[in-house]
Formats: sequence, C-alpha cells, structure tokens
Amino acid sequence: MNYVGVALPAGQITPKQMLRVAELAESYGSGEIRLTVWQNFIVPNVPDAFVPTLKRALEKIGLSTRQSNLASGVIACTGNSYCKFAQSNTKAMHWN
Repeated sequence: MNYVGVALPAGQITPKQMLRVAELAESYGSGEIRLTVWQNFIVPNVPDAFVPTLKRALEKIGLSTRQSNLASGVIACTGNSYCKFAQSNTKAMHWN
C-alpha cells in the first residue's frame, strides 16, 4: 500500500476539487484523506496498481503530486495571535 500526497498552494483548494478528491480517495484508496500540519493532504492506502492513475486524476483537476520543498512548505498564516510561525501580528492592525 502507498500514499499519494498533494501540496496545496497556501492551503487553498476549491470545493469542486475537494469533492473530486473525496471521490478519488473512495475509488483508489480506502476513502480516507489525511490533512497535514502544512495545509497539504495525502490519500493513504492506495494499491501499487492505482498510484499512477490517481496521480494523473489529481493532476487533471489541477493538484500537483510532484514534491518540492519550497511549495510543500508554503502555508497561509493568520498572524502570530493564532499561528506560531507568524512573523507579525496581523490581527492587531487596524486600517482606517
């Protein structure tokens, strides 16, 4: 069994893509989708024979399965009030 991972740009995914990912997880895996702390996800329990098909299907809906340390580590951050990785306090800013 294998897992197929997807790096989401800043954790963004459309509802249409998410519904399709759920369908693909049911068809090619065990129906599970696991979220990572880096706002990415993996589809676990994929048999060897289905890995290439799942990768192609994810690419077709605009989700890359190719790993890049830079792309995999880019996350959306709500500021240091809610995110320990934040560089600034964005919640304290008041724009008039």
